[in-house]
Parts: sequence; C-alpha cells; structure tokens
Amino acid sequence: MTSTAKNQNHSLIEVSHDNIQAIEIFAQLHCDTFRAIQQQEWSTSDIHSLLLSRHTHAYLYCDGDNPIGFCVLSIVDTEAEIITIGIAPTYQSKGHGTNFLKSTLAKLHLFKVKEVFLEVRQDNMKAIELYKSLNFKKTGIRSKYYQTLDRKKIDALTFKLEM
Repeated sequence: MTSTAKNQNHSLIEVSHDNIQAIEIFAQLHCDTFRAIQQQEWSTSDIHSLLLSRHTHAYLYCDGDNPIGFCVLSIVDTEAEIITIGIAPTYQSKGHGTNFLKSTLAKLHLFKVKEVFLEVRQDNMKAIELYKSLNFKKTGIRSKYYQTLDRKKIDALTFKLEM
C-alpha cells in the first residue's frame, strides 16, 4: 500500500560514507527509479565514492520508517547542485516529490545556499513541472546528454533556482 504525502510523517536521513546499509538502500531506490525510465542506475560503490567528497551530501527521504526517495547534493560556498534526486516509482504522483524537494531546499537554506542547479531529461515531464512549480528557471540544454539503456540519446535541460 502506498501513501499520499499529506497524511504521513516524513523525514530526511543523511547518508554517510560509512553507513553501508543506508548506501545499499539508496542504491536499490536509485536502481528502481532509474530502471523505470530506462536510465543507468548507480551501484553501491558509485554512491560510496561520491560520498567521500567533503562537498557531497546524500539523503534518504522516508515515509515513516520506509525509505521512498533519495538525493545527492554537491554544496560549494553558496551554490548547490542536485546531482540526483528521485522518488520510488510506486510513490510517484502522490505529492512525495514536491515535499521531498521542498525539504531538500530547506536543508540547503541551512547551508546558506543562494543558487541551486540541476539537470533533467527533457522527456521527464513530471520532474520538469515540479521544478517549474518551485520557481526553477530553465537555463539551457545539453544536447544528447543522457543515454538510455537501449542507447537512445536524450537532451538534458538545465535549471537554476535563486533562493
């Protein structure tokens, strides 16, 4: 049974490089989410390697005790990049993505971030609409940036949010 975001207790759990169990959960969520859109998923070792940088922060988004989302952020001075973010497919279109992104932006505010950058596949309309609804502005296109599992090339749209 899946829930809607408005009737549950949600939290962000920071994932550290030495928490192998959390990294494995993160990797499974990433796999489930990105395989659903024919995109290459990240392995446990990919995520662990990212977390070794002092600028990188990773979070699991939980619905009660159940991890349903993930993100990796890079924060340098007053700028942040959302490297990856997602909600498990069975929890999408229920408000979780909006709540998760708002929680992530609130976390970035605590780091005194002034600008947030991200990129998204041009065919990921749910994500694009979410970003636009939270005042992200399209800044450019990266031609044939993404490659699907069947080797199809897809453009990336870049977005920026002034906080």
